[in-house]
Amino acid sequence: MSSTREMVELGKQLGYEGETLQQFVKDEQNRERERRAEEREAEKERIQAERVKLELNARIEKERIQEEREKLELIVRIEKERIQEEREKLELSARIEKERLQEGREAEKERFQHEQEAER
Repeated sequence: MSSTREMVELGKQLGYEGETLQQFVKDEQNRERERRAEEREAEKERIQAERVKLELNARIEKERIQEEREKLELIVRIEKERIQEEREKLELSARIEKERLQEGREAEKERFQHEQEAER
């Protein structure tokens, strides 16, 4: 029920008149106010629950993103370390190969000198 006129008509149909009719209308108006107040309160609670849900979802998403960032940072750090180790291995291999070649040249140079001395 929404209008006072409708409440009066209903009261009359139910057989109320005079003060009894007035009391009926007042009671109905009070019930209607209480119902609207309950609806407003229920809507406030629904909004509050939705806000809490959204805040929780936002926090969960933020934590997920942070975990993903930390995971990626760890992967990057591990990859950098792997690359550094690979670089060090390659540098060591290059040094060893250079020294081997140098030793080979020196040995070749000594053989050449011995051959030349032997030919004299």
